[in-house]
Amino acid sequence: MNNYYTLLHLADSLKRNLSGSAFVSAVTGRKHLLELRFEGSGSPRLLTISVEPSATALFLSPYRDAPQSNVASFFEELAGAVVTDVSLAETDRLMRIAFDSGDALLVMAYSSKANVFLVREGVVVEAFKQDAVWAGRPEPVPASAAKPTQRLPRGVPMEALGQIVDRPEPAYVDGWGLSLASEEVLPGTRLKRYADVNEAVRDVFLRHLHERTFVQRKTQIQDRLNRLESGLAHMVIQLEAHPEGLRRAETYEHYGQLLMAYAYETPAPDAESFTVIDWTQGDTPVDIPIRKGTSLSASAEWYFRKAKEARTSVKQAELRMEETRRRLEEVRAGLASLADITQSAALEKWKKQHMPMLERTGFDAAGEEQLRVPYRRMDAGGYEIWVGKNAQSNDELLRMAHKDDLWLHARGSAGSHVVIRMRKQTKRPPTEVILKAAGLAAWYSKQKGSSLVPVILTHRKYVRKSKGAPPGLVVVEREDVLMVKPDQGI
Repeated sequence: MNNYYTLLHLADSLKRNLSGSAFVSAVTGRKHLLELRFEGSGSPRLLTISVEPSATALFLSPYRDAPQSNVASFFEELAGAVVTDVSLAETDRLMRIAFDSGDALLVMAYSSKANVFLVREGVVVEAFKQDAVWAGRPEPVPASAAKPTQRLPRGVPMEALGQIVDRPEPAYVDGWGLSLASEEVLPGTRLKRYADVNEAVRDVFLRHLHERTFVQRKTQIQDRLNRLESGLAHMVIQLEAHPEGLRRAETYEHYGQLLMAYAYETPAPDAESFTVIDWTQGDTPVDIPIRKGTSLSASAEWYFRKAKEARTSVKQAELRMEETRRRLEEVRAGLASLADITQSAALEKWKKQHMPMLERTGFDAAGEEQLRVPYRRMDAGGYEIWVGKNAQSNDELLRMAHKDDLWLHARGSAGSHVVIRMRKQTKRPPTEVILKAAGLAAWYSKQKGSSLVPVILTHRKYVRKSKGAPPGLVVVEREDVLMVKPDQGI
């Protein structure tokens, strides 16, 4: 798009279309993209200039009014100045738009330093990019003369020069891109032909933007799903370890039964273990840890509770295993089908087909990545769960939550605020939803390494900030406490 001969034809086109037109404005609403508006005796004109290194281009576009907000203005000193000439340097890709005021706009349409300058008497007055660096410096000058053939795109034969200069045949060539060469000198399938060079540059530039947007969106989704796949696969490995939990439950219960058989005996006050005879193992002596300063029956009851907790944990793991495996298969199938997509239309269709999965991974209803919010967002049983990211995030989450939302936090330690969004529902969420949110509150706390963590559960309306309290610190007026296992809840 910024080949010397392409720019040469563009300069002629701009001279025909802009001469006699008055400069109105130069604004930008996007990085690297500048829009110049001109008005004259004919229709108003819009000149678009891209100084992005990988997509340097300039072309006339269909006119539209300048946006009134979220834009920055440039070269305001040119207001009302009339274009007198547009030319390209004989030896370099420097295009000059001259005005009757004596000023000029110099378009450097190449390299990583592509830019647009307002110049006056050989000095840069203002620059579109890096103004602080360029202002007051001498204007860029053309490089030394090069052989005409050296300005041809690599791969275009020398015999094409005359035809490209005198009779350009702009087209989009398969495997090549924009070309001015005829099919005789540059064979290849013409995917599209254009009436003039300006139309060709504009279309190819928009193609580039479209393709880049497609790649960015596809990569964005792939990265998110790859992270989710990794997390789900790790969770499956953890959940598959539940036989170990069953063995612990059996051991705890066996210890409790053995200790109950000796409940009539009293251990020494400072004893940390008690030896019993295990009749299930051929009367083998077994040294069982006991709770210091308590009776053997109390230690036995403690082991029975531990056995029950272990079995409950195993049961929950088994229930979650099926759902986790289903989600893992869903994500892997989505990644496999996404890998084959090469066009935007197909990507949009794919997003509609996989919308439930995308929404669970942080994309909105249009399949676009959600704007950054001050919390992690998860779903469980149709309920939305918010998890704070840090102390400041916790305060923001508290402010955004409704008074009837459920609020959870690990008791007695620093950690994330967790909110279950009730959305005007009066009935409490199912137990599995509350346990998942509580598991998250335990996981995102200083107690995440504990086997069980006490977690406060209350309504948001019973949580308040004291005046002058540091970020994240709150006062809870009413609370229930749940004992849960820390769970990342991926």
